[in-house]
Amino acid sequence: MKIQLSELKGKSFEEKLQMWAEEVVPYCDEIARTKVKRTFYVFQSTPKESPKVLLLGLNPGRDFPYEAQCKNEKWNIPNGMTVEAFIKTNPYDKEQDTWTILRGLKKTKKVHPLLQSEFEDMVYMNLLYFNSINFDEFQRSFREDWKEVFDNCVGFSKFLITEIIKPEKIVCLGAHCFPQFIGKDTKYQNGVKTASSNGIPVYGIPHPSARLSDETRKMIGKELAKQWFGI
Repeated sequence: MKIQLSELKGKSFEEKLQMWAEEVVPYCDEIARTKVKRTFYVFQSTPKESPKVLLLGLNPGRDFPYEAQCKNEKWNIPNGMTVEAFIKTNPYDKEQDTWTILRGLKKTKKVHPLLQSEFEDMVYMNLLYFNSINFDEFQRSFREDWKEVFDNCVGFSKFLITEIIKPEKIVCLGAHCFPQFIGKDTKYQNGVKTASSNGIPVYGIPHPSARLSDETRKMIGKELAKQWFGI
């Protein structure tokens, strides 16, 4: 990113977020207009500073076109993505109870009250901003541009997470998110991978929307509770 850390000193969280988005939005808007015309956004929940948990998904699902996003009244971006809209929550966040990912996470969180409380102070966002049916489909659709777009989004997200949001811990969802964010992969231990980024603990778990048994979901919760609280 072009933003220097010195430029962030003395700025409020909202000012930092806006400075970040002022660099990211023009890049993504150009991609969506001139290369692959896909919807893009970063936050699935309201952004805030220093949450206990940052839940990190790989990217938004499906393959909606950018034109449809611009025409969608809930987004209110008739002329294209704006900085203001980009740093707000997904306008469909009130439907979170129907989201397969968060429903799948419930049995993991319910293992212990402390774990459930920790996830209540959470920011949920995407590592990659452009939507796709899955990672393979993203690569196919973006063709020779996929690596550049992906690496740029990862760089933007790392800066946002480690220098602006600064969560206590990061939980990556699915097979691709953890190694792409960390830069390497590790083995699961009781369904959890561990690493760190800029001094922030990072955990990788299987995607909550996957076909996991209740026993596996509870095992993941117990391992997180053990690592976070020593219980």
